Amino acid sequence: MRSRVTIFSMSSFALVFALLGATPSPSPTDSPAPTVDDILARMAATRKGLSSFSVPVHFDVKMRRPLGVVLHPDGVRYFERPNKEALTMKSVPDAAKAFQQIYTALGTAETWPEQYDMSLVELDPQAGATTYELKGVSKSGGDIDHVVIDVAKDTAAPTRARLFYRNGATIDMAIENAMVDGQYLLPKTETLDLNFPSFAGHAVGHYGDYSVNQPIPDTVWAHSP
Repeated sequence: MRSRVTIFSMSSFALVFALLGATPSPSPTDSPAPTVDDILARMAATRKGLSSFSVPVHFDVKMRRPLGVVLHPDGVRYFERPNKEALTMKSVPDAAKAFQQIYTALGTAETWPEQYDMSLVELDPQAGATTYELKGVSKSGGDIDHVVIDVAKDTAAPTRARLFYRNGATIDMAIENAMVDGQYLLPKTETLDLNFPSFAGHAVGHYGDYSVNQPIPDTVWAHSP
């Protein structure tokens, strides 16, 4: 009797294992890839409640062309929602003019759909990218042909912006962000490589203390490029 029970039990276990093997294991459902609208909405949400800021910025500039010179201009950067940007400089060499163009031309997640035809660039999934890459083709036919913006997947903060001009000029800006007022991720350091027909250079912008949600004088916008 004991041997029959043993045989029966082993047969039962074999049947159970066979049934388990025949039943497909449930595979995890991949989250659907976000759309451009999803990413822009997340970016806009991170700045909810931010109506304006002003911040001093110091640039360390190394010009490569036409002359190899070093510059250290200072300025103040201003923002007013939704997309007013200005950079005032105490001195305005050619490189500083390019900086001013960046901030007035780039815009924000709230206004990019008005400025650009936006699309999501497919990245190699095997590379383990930590950012989304957005491409915006200009709708206006102005100086900028298109922009490419990298957005961190975890924070929805922009980490890199590349501007491509119709005349062949390029600006590549890497952005290091830091928390301001405990709730807004805003630039702390920006590293720029500028390549224009008449000049080229490398610059690092160091941001000081932000003044958040304070009135911006109208004269700032009147004198912005």
